Amino acid sequence: MTLKATLWFPSIVYAGLNESIDRKFLKETALHWKSLEPNPEYSSNSNEGGWHGRSIESIETVEEHLKDGILALKAELDKEVNFVCKEIDFPELKFQNFWINVNGYGSSHQVHNHPDAMLSGVFYIDIPDENTSNIKFFRDDDAEYYIPENMEKYNNITSSEATYKPVTGMLLIFPSWIKHGVTVNKSNKERIALSFNYGVDK
Repeated sequence: MTLKATLWFPSIVYAGLNESIDRKFLKETALHWKSLEPNPEYSSNSNEGGWHGRSIESIETVEEHLKDGILALKAELDKEVNFVCKEIDFPELKFQNFWINVNGYGSSHQVHNHPDAMLSGVFYIDIPDENTSNIKFFRDDDAEYYIPENMEKYNNITSSEATYKPVTGMLLIFPSWIKHGVTVNKSNKERIALSFNYGVDK
């Protein structure tokens, strides 16, 4: 008898460097928006400190002199999300929103996911040094109660979490239901990242 493996309910994260997105433009835009609203009245439920920019659902709401740059960003994200959709047999997804986070020393993000979306992602605009925070992904199936804590080696089947150390220009795309969080920034420099969501038309 030969056993054949079939994977069900896997978690998947796409990661890579994107050199087509204009990081200089995005950094200038992030700092510009932060200067306009240094203490916004709204914030993400996951934020612990730091600056959380306004959610941008429509390019039409962006200042006129920034629209071309934001349209170029969206075009690149559309291309990468479309690639992932074809890879994992997702339906065609539409851009929903994006926002920018500027995290200084001591800032972090609690564990969360992104309801009402199918694919989410983050693009690292500026990671100034190796002491800035990591992003962690967590499984959500109670496996931690069954997998021994003293195994010599863990893999993508037995691990209860996966950690990515961001670098400037890294792009991550993942299913929106995967729980994830950001560790505390231990750098005295600001970590600037852009998050986004894609979903189906309703």
